[in-house]
Amino acid sequence: PDYGDDGTNNGMLVEQNESNCNAPAAGMYKVLANTTSLTYSATATNWGIIGAATPTGWDSDTDLVYNSTNQTLEVTLALSAGEFKFRANDDWALNFGDDNDGDGSLNQDGPNLSVSEAGTYLIVLDLSNPRMYTYSATLQ
Repeated sequence: PDYGDDGTNNGMLVEQNESNCNAPAAGMYKVLANTTSLTYSATATNWGIIGAATPTGWDSDTDLVYNSTNQTLEVTLALSAGEFKFRANDDWALNFGDDNDGDGSLNQDGPNLSVSEAGTYLIVLDLSNPRMYTYSATLQ
């Protein structure tokens, strides 16, 4: 079966006479669906990189910019050798770190990522493949 919005756009799912679920505005969203209670939510997310390796350390994020061609989030940034993480909305509630379960993807609340050499890096966060989020840090 397929489910959609009940027509009110207030987070309720129905199987019949459904309509498309719509986000309130353009952007990236974390979407959660509960197939038991037939509810869903869509939370806007703005992603950044934070950590000892970044120019502002653990004090504030450096925003990533959406690349619509590649469907990735990117920034070119001078990094120090050190650790970092990706997080949404300048908050620790949604953050991604290293692959600690061996599946080849970033993990929510995973260990810190790191670069071993200082320099200018192209940082790419790829959230386009559900449950297989990846990143790259390429020295320029």
